[in-house]
Amino acid sequence: MGFLEPRDEDMGVAVLGDRVARQLGVRVGDETTLAGEARVRVIGVLAPTDTLTDAFVIAPLGTLQRALGVPGLISLVAVEVEREADVGRVERALREHVDGEVQTQGAFRDVLASLLRSAELLQRAIAGVALLVGFLGVLTTLTATGFERRAELATLRALGLRPARAAGLLVLDGLLLSGAGGMAGVVLGAPLALGVGALTARTVGVRAAVLTPGVLAAVLAVSALIGLLAALPVAWAVSRQPIHEALRAG
Repeated sequence: MGFLEPRDEDMGVAVLGDRVARQLGVRVGDETTLAGEARVRVIGVLAPTDTLTDAFVIAPLGTLQRALGVPGLISLVAVEVEREADVGRVERALREHVDGEVQTQGAFRDVLASLLRSAELLQRAIAGVALLVGFLGVLTTLTATGFERRAELATLRALGLRPARAAGLLVLDGLLLSGAGGMAGVVLGAPLALGVGALTARTVGVRAAVLTPGVLAAVLAVSALIGLLAALPVAWAVSRQPIHEALRAG
């Protein structure tokens, strides 16, 4: 483990996260290249934590600016105060002397929480639209199937099949159709989720997509619910239609 000091500013050194070091195949004392530009010597490797720190690259500001080709540019500076009571005073002083946005850690957390809530709402909205589209697709298919089977079901009812059982046949069609769609989604989505999770775990140390039995159960349950809700109105309408009308329509 190594730490940077002010005198390291022009020394061309860096501290790497464990995953970065392993990807580059370097150890403490080796030399490597950052962003294809800056040649640095590794003076420390962070202990593995299976978190984002495993993907950190810590280097002097000038070294990073040269590596990224942005001399003179600073995107973020963190200031640590000795006492919590000094936070407000330091914030006011920075606002007066710094040409940029100044935020305390608490304010930054509030902004981050707000962004996460907005992202969650957007995610829920997209999921809602997807469910609505799926519901309408199943409803349209079952409506066409139900009206095509009117004569068949009317004949069975004339032979003694109860309306409830006739409706049950259409509900079963809906469950099978939506269940097949859910299984197809799982089969196609599982490799994608596993691939994204493996990629993010290898690059930043965190799995961005995780596939669990609970997720699979939720997908199948939602699929079954969509099929049930879409099939009920069609089954009710077809099973309650008078037999002679259904036979004429068929």
